[in-house]
Amino acid sequence: MEKIHSGHQGIVRCRLRVAQSVWWPGASKTMETFVTHCPECQKNTAPHREPLMPSKLPSYPWEKVGTDLFEIDKTTYLIVVDYFSRFIEVQKLSNTTASGVITALKAIFARHGIPSIMISDNGPQYNCKEMREFAGKYNFCHITSSPYHPQSNGLAERSVKTAKLLLKDSPDPCKALLSYRATPLPSCGFSPAELLMGRKIRTDVPQIQSTFVPKWSYLKEFKETDEKNKHKQKRDYDQRHRARPLMPLPEHTPVWVDTPHGQVPGSIVTTSTQPRSYQVDTPSGEVRRNRVQLRLRGETETNETDVPPVPTERNTRSKTGSAPGPPDYLRC
Repeated sequence: MEKIHSGHQGIVRCRLRVAQSVWWPGASKTMETFVTHCPECQKNTAPHREPLMPSKLPSYPWEKVGTDLFEIDKTTYLIVVDYFSRFIEVQKLSNTTASGVITALKAIFARHGIPSIMISDNGPQYNCKEMREFAGKYNFCHITSSPYHPQSNGLAERSVKTAKLLLKDSPDPCKALLSYRATPLPSCGFSPAELLMGRKIRTDVPQIQSTFVPKWSYLKEFKETDEKNKHKQKRDYDQRHRARPLMPLPEHTPVWVDTPHGQVPGSIVTTSTQPRSYQVDTPSGEVRRNRVQLRLRGETETNETDVPPVPTERNTRSKTGSAPGPPDYLRC
């Protein structure tokens, strides 16, 4: 049997050699047992593939993320991918130590929140005391994949390939990354941005504007509340500062123009496209200024359309708290 198995050929080939030269009762089974228990064959034969273990979809976006490091043209990047939405974050690292990786992770977590679980490989930046302290301080579970087995963190490894293609082959890597985030995933028809943010993001590809409006259940309530708050802010501001409209300035009106170095003479050229702004000709050239930065030159600024501010409860009461007195704007 040792001679037949010389060269450490497999079971099928050894059986063929047995059939050509010798036979004994149970030869096939005996040869199979002999080959199966050969120490050299056991050492050099790769085990068969185990069944795939699909990762469970997290309950919400950014609950579970995978992270890894990769290098392009001697530049190291950090990648973080969300297991729920497949949204990719890529950040260039100025230093590849654990502190540099942690600083980049903090910046990403500040944008999307702290995940419950972070999976990484066993690189020195991740498998160290500093990273364990960071995980404890930020209250998330850090899981490392099996050493020298990249498939344990398969999503991060696959995302590294995608990121390398985006950064290498595109003249504008940021636009390429934007395009990836806005492209629907074939498995579900939703883009990573939609799954993470709950809305579509605008790219350089023309789209109907209404598609960017999020379908949040609280959107209508938010708009109404925001409008009420802004109306209250305007009312309080106008009353406090006794605000009233300033007189419009026609073309060629001589004015004093506020500059960082004081007032300079100028002349109105035209009204700017921005509200309450004017293009003004000054000794140093044409500039744009807000109406409050311009004062009439050679006459007192008045406005016949000005109306007195609305009196507030504070200025309609006398200092003694007895009978209401005249508003402040009528007092001498």
